[in-house]
Amino acid sequence: MSRILKFSGISLAALGSYLVLKKESPEHFFNRSRRNVNNLIENIADINDKKQNLTDSINKLKKELMKSQMVINSVNKDVEMFNFKINPRIKRIDEKLNELNQKFSH
Repeated sequence: MSRILKFSGISLAALGSYLVLKKESPEHFFNRSRRNVNNLIENIADINDKKQNLTDSINKLKKELMKSQMVINSVNKDVEMFNFKINPRIKRIDEKLNELNQKFSH
């Protein structure tokens, strides 16, 4: 108990010294301190809101990325199928071009 009283006495003396040095009234000091604490609480709440918004946006982005990956996979399959279907035709066109080149080069 005596430690608490000593600490309280020292704290009050330090506060008194601070107020005298700053030429500030105790009422002004406590009002300013209260505003600072209220601003801090509002800032913390704002940060928490922004953190939640960021988390929500990240989750939405992840979902959209998954959807886009599904679309990319589908497009890749379509391209592979198209290549599979057109390769024989391209091969025939190349053969014809080679034949024509050989005929006209002689």
